[in-house]
Amino acid sequence: MNKKFLSAILFGALLASTTGTFTSCKDYDDDINGLSERVDAIEKTLAELNTKFGSLAYVKSVSFADGKLVVTDQNGDATTYNIPDTDTNTTYTLDVSQDGNKATITLTDNKGNVQTKTITFTDTDTDTKFDATKLTVGEDGVVKYDGVATGVTIPKQGTLDITEMTTDGVTYGWAIKYGNAEPVNLMICDVLPITSFGFEPDAYLGGVPSMKALKVVYKAWSETTSCNPATATGEVWAKATTNSYVRPVIAGTYYLNPSSATKEQIKKITVLSADKEYINKTRAAASNPEVESYEVKDGVLTVYFKATTELIEAISSSKITVLAIRVETEAGNTITDEYRAIYATDYENVILGDKAKKAAGTAHHLYGTDTGKADDAIKADADYEVAYNSTTGIDLAEKVITCYDDVAATKTDLTMSAAELAKLGLKYDFHLCAYIDGTNQTNQSDFARLTGSVLYPKLFNETATPYAAVGRQPLVRVQLLDTKANNKVVSTGWIKVMITKDKAPAIDAPFTFDPFTN
Repeated sequence: MNKKFLSAILFGALLASTTGTFTSCKDYDDDINGLSERVDAIEKTLAELNTKFGSLAYVKSVSFADGKLVVTDQNGDATTYNIPDTDTNTTYTLDVSQDGNKATITLTDNKGNVQTKTITFTDTDTDTKFDATKLTVGEDGVVKYDGVATGVTIPKQGTLDITEMTTDGVTYGWAIKYGNAEPVNLMICDVLPITSFGFEPDAYLGGVPSMKALKVVYKAWSETTSCNPATATGEVWAKATTNSYVRPVIAGTYYLNPSSATKEQIKKITVLSADKEYINKTRAAASNPEVESYEVKDGVLTVYFKATTELIEAISSSKITVLAIRVETEAGNTITDEYRAIYATDYENVILGDKAKKAAGTAHHLYGTDTGKADDAIKADADYEVAYNSTTGIDLAEKVITCYDDVAATKTDLTMSAAELAKLGLKYDFHLCAYIDGTNQTNQSDFARLTGSVLYPKLFNETATPYAAVGRQPLVRVQLLDTKANNKVVSTGWIKVMITKDKAPAIDAPFTFDPFTN
């Protein structure tokens, strides 16, 4: 792999801090103003890049010529940035060679100066492939691999650095950095071919890395008493007497190499099936697994399978169900995974909970999750506080978790990950609920607004005193929805928030006293 660095020096003397008094004529003023504007323009351009792309982003293409940087994002939208160039250039080359689980990085400038460092992959597997897209330029010119400093540093001279990253003659990204500012690393997706992938198991079954054939069992909730008009006890929801199901989901997670790979680079994924023998396990009857769909995000390939789920064995069975995938890429290469096991399990008792309360080891299910009554939350103390003048509000999505029991693993009160929620098609939904409280029978929801999952305090009307919302306790209904079944409600609960004044910080005030005398 080879990288070429173009370092455009922007008059180090100009960028250095100076003090003192001097006189100048108009021509000098014009020169200095022109250079200052040039530096300001570069800083503004890089600030715009950072705002749009952040420190690392995947894009379709990048080109730089005649002081114009053109970046085309993954949606195909091109943006042009003007970056002034200079006549003074310094060239660097960065060579990387791999031997087993070690990679040697050599930086050489056009004056013959050399830096050489060797990094060792923590994975002891000597087949671990070096991922070129993980090599980036970080702060202060430090070359990093997967976010970790390699020990190689590009010298800084108060310069604008535009780093073209190439491997085998193909440009796969650019690093754009000015002075000590945060660099922008733009990696071009769809350029480097997929060379390998690694499986992320849900568990190990008979020593075999495995994935779950997951089914969620729940009783759907429906509204029986509306919160409109507002009452002192609020709304009521009831649980069905019969079960509903999130249909079985079989999803395998694979980490692609390089991590810049996209779905468009994959031509076809097929499932392989063959008889295998395992210690303590025998192969189960064929469940005929097939690829249903797949997606790629941030270098992670998620493959969804369909199969005759009744023939997939439970984790406690003496039999095992296995499959392997074969990935054919648009570049013409074929990658075959090892065989992985599948085991069947059910998630039951799916209930909404409070993240902080569970972490503290206290009762953590949201109010009303058992009874379906908002009144449980109305009668309880507020869960959270938000200042009456807060402009950021409080994001309740950050406070909520989903608890469940894993039947196959015989484990209870586990926390469902965001990845599992997404695989199962489950999502959170938030609603502001009306109820009346206080001697004036005030509707508490009049003093709050809800945008998505974020609760903001507000005035009942424009003429009200700014403190009118203080002491009000708006109520939010939280629901877990099954998006694959017309948004059936899997679980319902409520969160109450207290609107408060700003809390004045405590101040230690020292006191001195004269000695006591009789």
